[in-house]
Amino acid sequence: MKRHGRLSRTLLWAVGHGYTVDRSGAVFLPNGKLCRQRLIDGYWTITAGPGNGNERGAVRVHKLIGYFKYGEAIFADGLVLRHRDNNARNNTWDNVVIGTQSQNMLDRPLEDRRLHAQRAADTKRVLDDDGVAQLKADRATGMTYSQLRAKYGLAKSSISCILHRGGH
Repeated sequence: MKRHGRLSRTLLWAVGHGYTVDRSGAVFLPNGKLCRQRLIDGYWTITAGPGNGNERGAVRVHKLIGYFKYGEAIFADGLVLRHRDNNARNNTWDNVVIGTQSQNMLDRPLEDRRLHAQRAADTKRVLDDDGVAQLKADRATGMTYSQLRAKYGLAKSSISCILHRGGH
């Protein structure tokens, strides 16, 4: 179980002090009035906590809904709250579900996942297309893996991937 950070402590404070949600994703204050939500980083968020100063914090609405649905399980290691339709603004009860990060990624459309994977691969890429072509040419002329490792600063597994699977 994860230790509670500031954000989860703020969420627990809100629940403990009577904040509630309905199935549409609306949040209600302890007095029953509708709580104002604002969009922060693409997620509907409320502000909660004691007083007006540093004790107050942001709570993402989907996390509040997740807590009402799943309780402390939302804080378990390896679990996240997902938007089943991949729309972070859709906080309806049935759309917010608990799962793994892998499941969360699979909620994205296939093309979205491909673009995300390509961006991640591009940021880790050591050789550009010309470098890959040169490495393949060096290997074709007889350079050993040890020599290629020394020249390009790559692990043997990376060299093998480039040569045999077309990796970059």
